[in-house]
Amino acid sequence: MSSSKRGRKREKKRKNRQRPRVGGTHVRLKRAQLGDLFGSESDVESRLEEIADRIATFATPYNTFDLLALLRIRFETALADPTSVGHDSAAALELGVLVLTARGIQTGLELAEEPGSTVLDDTLDNINAAIDEAMSAGAMLALAATQQDSSAARELGFGSVTREIFVRNPAYPHMVEDTLTDLFDDPAVEDLCRSVTGCTVKQIRQVFAAMRELYREVWESRATAWAEIADADVSSATTANDLPQHVLDHLRRMAADKSAYPRMTTADIASRSALSTETTQTVLDLFTTPLTDRAPGEVALDFFRGKSPLRTQPILCAPDGTYAIPHDALFVHAIRERVETALKQDTAAWSAYQKHRGEYLERASIELLTPHLPSHTLHAAFDYLVPDNESQEKLAPEQYTKKVEGDGLIVVDDIAIIIEAKAVALRPHSRTGRSGPLWQDLRRMVTIAAEQGDRMRNRILQDGGLRLIDDSWLDLSGVREVHTVAATLDDLSGIATTTHQLVSAGLLTEANIPWIVSLHDLRVISELIDRPAELILYLRRRTDPELTKRIQSADELDYFMYFLEGRLYAEPDPDVLQREVPALGTPSAEQRRRYREQRRTVEFFEPLTDEIDTWYQGRLSGLPDAASKPQMQSDPGLLALVDDLSVRREAGWLAMTTTLLSGDQQMQFRFGVMADVLAEKTREDGLPHRIVCPGGSRRDDSFVLVWMNVVPGTGSATAHSDLVNFVTAKKHQLQVNRGFGMLFEARTGMLSATVYDNRLPGADAELDNLVNDLNLMDVLSMQRHRRTGRRTKPTPRKKKRR
Repeated sequence: MSSSKRGRKREKKRKNRQRPRVGGTHVRLKRAQLGDLFGSESDVESRLEEIADRIATFATPYNTFDLLALLRIRFETALADPTSVGHDSAAALELGVLVLTARGIQTGLELAEEPGSTVLDDTLDNINAAIDEAMSAGAMLALAATQQDSSAARELGFGSVTREIFVRNPAYPHMVEDTLTDLFDDPAVEDLCRSVTGCTVKQIRQVFAAMRELYREVWESRATAWAEIADADVSSATTANDLPQHVLDHLRRMAADKSAYPRMTTADIASRSALSTETTQTVLDLFTTPLTDRAPGEVALDFFRGKSPLRTQPILCAPDGTYAIPHDALFVHAIRERVETALKQDTAAWSAYQKHRGEYLERASIELLTPHLPSHTLHAAFDYLVPDNESQEKLAPEQYTKKVEGDGLIVVDDIAIIIEAKAVALRPHSRTGRSGPLWQDLRRMVTIAAEQGDRMRNRILQDGGLRLIDDSWLDLSGVREVHTVAATLDDLSGIATTTHQLVSAGLLTEANIPWIVSLHDLRVISELIDRPAELILYLRRRTDPELTKRIQSADELDYFMYFLEGRLYAEPDPDVLQREVPALGTPSAEQRRRYREQRRTVEFFEPLTDEIDTWYQGRLSGLPDAASKPQMQSDPGLLALVDDLSVRREAGWLAMTTTLLSGDQQMQFRFGVMADVLAEKTREDGLPHRIVCPGGSRRDDSFVLVWMNVVPGTGSATAHSDLVNFVTAKKHQLQVNRGFGMLFEARTGMLSATVYDNRLPGADAELDNLVNDLNLMDVLSMQRHRRTGRRTKPTPRKKKRR
C-alpha cells in the first residue's frame, strides 16, 4: 500500500472515531488511563459527597423536570457534536438525574427569566461542570474499592463495576429488540408475563415507543418554531416592538414553555400506544423509579458502586402524576432484566421461562455460527455418556454410565465446535464488583461452560467419538481441532474479555480456554465474517493463552477489529514447539528474541469499533453505501487462494485455509506469492519445484504446508501422486499434526489439486520406509538450506529431495 493510501486510511479512521455511536455512547475505562489514585477511598467518597451537594444546591431554586429537560438537550447536542469533549455520555446524564431527584421531584420556580439574563445558563454550566468532575472522581472510587482484592480479583471486580457505571448501550439497540421479540413474543411466554406482571413485553415496548414518540414530537415542534424565527425577516427591526407579529408570537410561546419537560400523562401514553389505560399504567408502575428523600451524596456513592435504580426502572413520575424519561439509552436494555426479576417471584413461571430462555440461546448461537461453516454436520441438544469416575476413564466408551447433555456440536472436516449456552445472568451484587457474588456467577457462566466443553473435547480426542444416550456411536475419529464457544445472554465486557485474569483467578485453565461471547457480540461478528477460515482463525487467536497475556481489551468487538486489521497475533513460544515437536529442530535466536520482546509488555488498545458503528449507521439509515463493511486485511493473493480453496471444498479445506491465514503479516505475504515463486523458478529451468513450510505453536496445531507445481509433459495424475507421497512422508518425518499440499499449473499458476493428511503422528514402519525411499532432507539440512537463501529445490526422482 502506498504512503498516500495509508495516510488517507488513517485520516478516515480518525474521522470515524469522532462519530457518535448508534443509539448512544459507550464509555470504556482502563486502569492504566486513570492515573495515580489521589487519597484514600474515604477521601474520594468525601469529595463525591461534596460535589453532589453542590449540584443539588445549584438546582434548588428550579423545577427539577425543567432542569432535567435542559440537561438532556445539552447531552444530546454534545453527543451529536464530533468536536465535543468531556463526559458527554448517557451515564453522566444519568448521574445528574439521580442527584437532582435525590430529594424527590422539586416543584421550584419555572425557568422563565428576563431577556438577556445568563443566570440559567450559568446554573446549567455549573451543574455540567460538577457532573464532569464527579465522573472523574467516581472512576477513582471504583478503582479504590477493589484495592483490597488480589490482582486477578481486582481486575475482574474493576471491570465489572466500571462496566456497570459507564456503559449504557452494551449492544446495538436493534439487536436487543430482536432478542426481546424472540424471547418474549412466544405465546406461552406472553401468558407467563401477563399472569405475573399484568402485561406482556410487546405491550411494554409499545408504551416505551409511545413515550419516545411523544417526547420527540414536543422537541421537534420547538425546533421548528426556532427555525421559523431564524428564517423570519428581522433585518429592519431596531427594537423588540419592531419585530413582525408572528415572530413575537413565536418568542412569547417559546419563552413560556422553552424549558418545560415534555410531560406525559397515562392517558396521553395510552392513546398513543393504542393500549388500555389500565395496561399502560401497569407498565408505567413496573418501570417507574420510586423516589425517596435521600442525601445527594449517598445517591452519588451508590451510582459509583454500580447501583442505579434507573438501569431497570428508567421512568420518572412527578407529584402531579405526569411521566418523563431522563434518556433513552436504558429503555430497551432495561426490559429483559426487569421482567425476569418479576418472573422470579413465581417459581413455576420462572422455571418455564428459564427452559425457554436456555433453548433460545442454544438455537440462536448455532444459527449465527453455522452459515459460516458450509457442509457442516450439526448435533443439537443431545445426551451422551461419559466416565462417572476416575476408574471409568480406563474403560471403553460402551462402559461409560454418566449421562450428560451437549448444547451443540458443529463438525466440518476435521474441526469441531462445541456450543455451551449459558443464559444465566449476573446478579445485582455481582455487578457492583463484589468478589464473592461475582466469583459465584462467573463460575456458573464461565467455569462450568469451560468444564463442559472440555469434557466433550476430551471424549472426542481421546475416544474418537461420543457414545450417545441411545447407545449409538457418533464417529468423530477424524477430528483434530476442537473449540468451545461459551455463549451468554448477558454482556460480560470488561470481565469475560480479560481472559488472562480469569486464568489467574483460577476460573479457567490455560489448557482449556473457551471463547466467551455474548449473543449480541456473536451476531455482530457473524455479520462481519466473510469467509469460514476467519471464524476458525479468530477462535484460535481468542483462545490462545499467549495472546490473552499480551493483548487486552474490555470489548469483544475491539478484539475482532484488531483481528481484522491483522494485529491480533502473538509470537508462539519456540521452545514449547521444539519440546512438543522436536523434529522441527532447534529454535533460532531470532525466534527467541521476538518471543521475549513481546512478553515484556501487555498491549492495551483504544476502542476500534467506530468502523462497525458507522457501517451499522448506514445500514439502519437505509444507506448501505454510506460506510463500507470492515473486512479482513491480508495479502490479496493469499485471500484469493483461500477463497479458491473454500469454493473447491476438498478434504481438509477449512483447516488448510485457516492455517494459511494464521501467520503474521510477513508470513501471509510470503504465502500469497508462493505460487508465483514456483512459476518463476520453473520458467528459469523447466523443472518442477516445491516449497515446504512447517510451523505451529505446539503439537496440536503443528503442520507442514507444501506448494508444488506440475510442468507441461508431466501427467496431472502422476504429479498429484508425487505430492501425496511427499506430503505424507514429510508429515511423518516431522511428526506434525497435519499435512497440506497444493499443486499448481506451472504455466498459469492456477491451483489444480490439493492433498491433505491428518493421520495421528506416531510410529509407523511403512511411513519410515516411504521417508527413506524419497530420501527426504532432514531438519538440520532444511535449516541450513533456508539460511542459504534458496527457497526451492528441483524435484527429479533420483536426487535428494527437500
